Amino acid sequence: MNELDELKITLKELFEQRDDLIPEIEKLSPEHQDLMSKFKSISDRIVHKQLRFQEVVSNILQEKE
Repeated sequence: MNELDELKITLKELFEQRDDLIPEIEKLSPEHQDLMSKFKSISDRIVHKQLRFQEVVSNILQEKE
């Protein structure tokens, strides 16, 4: 397995972990709700970077052809 495939698998696992955490964070008491907004902000940034990463990889692969 190459590094790119390993990275894709790692990203998938991280997104699954994130999705598992969201319901738990939402159950926190009101004084901890700021954690949810911080968590969602970080999650959104990760999604954005992951999409950008996919674009870059796609462009690189197209250039190799």
